[in-house]
Formats: sequence, structure tokens, C-alpha cells
Amino acid sequence: TSIKKLNVLHDAEIAIKKAKMSKNPKSIDAGKYTVILEPAAVADIISFLSYTVFNGLRYAEGRTFLSKKMGQRVADIKINLYDDPYIEGIGGMPFDFEGFPKKRLSLIEKGIFKEIPTDRRVADMLKMENTGHSLGADDEYGPLPLNLHIEKGDKSIEDMIKSTKKGILVTQFHYVNILDPIKTLITGMTRNGIFLIENGSLKHGLKNLRFTQSIMDTLMNVDMLGNKILIQSGGFGGGFSVPAMKVRDFHFTSKTEF
Repeated sequence: TSIKKLNVLHDAEIAIKKAKMSKNPKSIDAGKYTVILEPAAVADIISFLSYTVFNGLRYAEGRTFLSKKMGQRVADIKINLYDDPYIEGIGGMPFDFEGFPKKRLSLIEKGIFKEIPTDRRVADMLKMENTGHSLGADDEYGPLPLNLHIEKGDKSIEDMIKSTKKGILVTQFHYVNILDPIKTLITGMTRNGIFLIENGSLKHGLKNLRFTQSIMDTLMNVDMLGNKILIQSGGFGGGFSVPAMKVRDFHFTSKTEF
């Protein structure tokens, strides 16, 4: 990883364009919309998969959305989700806090739930291999995947916008919290730019919206994946490597005055 990889001028141009479009934002009614989530927005919601959906201890105790769903389809066929500590820049460790080596885990392949992270205790509970995901002997959370990676697709954000008759472009989310871990229901606010899409083009800025949405419904409703990856550090260590997503039926529950 090198600072030379930063494209400051390109990013500055995008920020300036969004700032200009965000002047005098308009309101839009709450409801379900097709959304284009930029990678930063995807990372904001995918981060909750680590300790809710793919928590090995919760899975072993039957307290996760994925309980008894190994081998079943849980996401759109385009979704390939891995835990990979060896991706450059993602902040992974080659071993866990019990000293076991880590390997790349295929959590979801072509929409099918394949693997769950384990540590020594959970591996014994499930009679499975220890995948090296312990956070320490005194850890109460259980084994977690802290280096989530979603394989990119072949569409640019511009392609996604052009393909959208009516929708919303979301730059980022803010103050996201879990409502129901088993249903993977989360809520939060939009942030740093939200824009109306009509007939394949950006029209104008919008006032911020609150959303209430199931993470797994989001992954099931993916229509397109972006062709570029953003690596973002995680709030509890590790990081996330994700593309943009075009998602149908994303639920915005209320509007704001700003």
C-alpha cells in the first residue's frame, strides 16, 4: 500500500461536483427505492455482518440469521463474500489470538452460504476445523471475520446510473446501528451527498433520509456490482474491501429537513 495510489485530483473533482449539486437540496418521500450505494456506503452496512451474521459463536448457539442454512442460498447469485486477511491494505493478521493460522474463508459463493469462522471453542462445539478467528481466550463475542471482501462486478457507477429509471445515489451512511441481529435489521442516516436519479441521469441533491433495512435483504436484491474496490478500515479492527452496489427495494423510513 502506498500513498502514490491516491488519486487526489480525481477525488477532489468528485467532491466539488457533489458539493455543487447538494446546494438547495429537495425533499423526497420515504419509501422503497432502487439505490446505488457507493463503496463507502456498502462498507458502512457490510461491517455489521461480522459480529451478527457471521459470528461463529452465535451460529453455534442458533442465534444468527444463518443458523441451519449452511448450503442454502442467502444472497443474490452475484455475491461472492470472503474473509481474507491477506488482501493488501485490509489490515489483516496471518494468525489469531490463540496462535492459529488464518486462511481465506468462502463465506458466500454465488449466493450460497458456505463457511463460518471458528476458534478452538466453537470448532469443538460444531465439530469443525479451527479457522483461526479467535479474538482471545477471554473474548465474549466469539470468532469473527474482520476482513470481509466482496468480489467486484463489471459495472461503473456511471453504468448503474444510466440503467436506472428512478432511484437514489448514496455516498455514505452515518450513525448506523443494529435493531434486530437475527433479522439483520439495521437503521441509520444518509451522509455526504444523496442525489435523485431520473431517466438515467443525476437530477439534483436530496435532503437526508433515514433507512431501516435488512442487510441480507440488501444482498439478495443486488442488481449490479461495481468494477472498482474500496478498502475501508473497520471500527473494531481489520477492514472491508467492497464495490459499489445497485440494489432494488431499499427502504427509507423517514425524511429530514437537512
